[in-house]
Amino acid sequence: MLRSVADKRYVSIQYFCYLYVINANIATMERPVQHLPYFSLQEYTEQEFGTLAKLKIRLVKWFFIISKAMVFRYDYADDKYRKGMDFLTSFLGYPKKRVKISPFRMGNMAAEWIGPDNMKNDHVILYMHGGAYNHGSMRSHRNIVTRLALECKCRVLIFEYRLAPEFPFPAAVEDAVAAYSYLRLQGIPSEKIIFSGDSAGGGLCLATALQLRDHHLPLPLAIACFSPWGDLECSHPDVASREKRDPFIDIKAVRLWGEKYAKGTLRHPLASPVYGSYEDFCPLLIQIGEDEVLYYDTERIRECFAEKNVLCRVESYESMIHVFQMFGGFLPQADRSFENVATFIEEVKKTALTQTSNINSTQTA
Repeated sequence: MLRSVADKRYVSIQYFCYLYVINANIATMERPVQHLPYFSLQEYTEQEFGTLAKLKIRLVKWFFIISKAMVFRYDYADDKYRKGMDFLTSFLGYPKKRVKISPFRMGNMAAEWIGPDNMKNDHVILYMHGGAYNHGSMRSHRNIVTRLALECKCRVLIFEYRLAPEFPFPAAVEDAVAAYSYLRLQGIPSEKIIFSGDSAGGGLCLATALQLRDHHLPLPLAIACFSPWGDLECSHPDVASREKRDPFIDIKAVRLWGEKYAKGTLRHPLASPVYGSYEDFCPLLIQIGEDEVLYYDTERIRECFAEKNVLCRVESYESMIHVFQMFGGFLPQADRSFENVATFIEEVKKTALTQTSNINSTQTA
């Protein structure tokens, strides 16, 4: 049980919900055999997006270089990191007139429904925000989730899980399982739920699905991750070569926040998904920038999926930084990435429908 590696004294409404679903008599679906290619790598070059796009990403990189030199410190209080992230991302803007944002309480967690004006399907994206398990919020990720909702033409549910170091591992996993449980208790079937998240939230997507599978619960239809954080130790031997190209995050910061979240359990598969085993898993899409420290986390996750012959699609974007999707509406690469998430979801949906139809035909024959 997760609570064996964390503070047993904290019991929340989320955890009761988690326990309820673990023990509920919910029939699990047998996952059909996948017929899409088990692995594909799509590399997007700068040249595809034109000269203006090159100038834009250089402007973004200089923004981070200057901001980091002027205001970033490793010893800031956690509250300062949180306020700083909300402040910096507040300048990004989002398509306010095209979405309806409905805040509510989901147990002890703040949550928001994002409803696009072009909604055409009843699928739901459960979004898990990034921020090194230490910061990040619904506010800081509003540009990402609103553009994702519009491009995928479906609702998005984003929630604020408990943050470290006040609530270390596995608090975030428990809260994510509770959020998934909330959707299931609302009558939304697992095959209509997609997990998505960035950075720590991308790692949390994988960890949550691992926890569901290990308890024989239905998995979501698919997972779409932006620059997932899969290794809290940042231990790949070549990671230093990427650090020189990354103006956003560095190895020291990654390891510092990893210790805050899961000190003593850094290699637990639910903390560092690069150590997970992915048999009987759902399809995965990962989008990664080539100029980021976490590049090799994606490589290792892809290898884990390949070992078990589970569908994993990787998209690599030249010159892009960590979670470049936050600049949706400014960087054309970010806009393309949202389009590709929508395409991926539709492909997985069609494949699942075809397989279900084939199974039903076989059973009635």
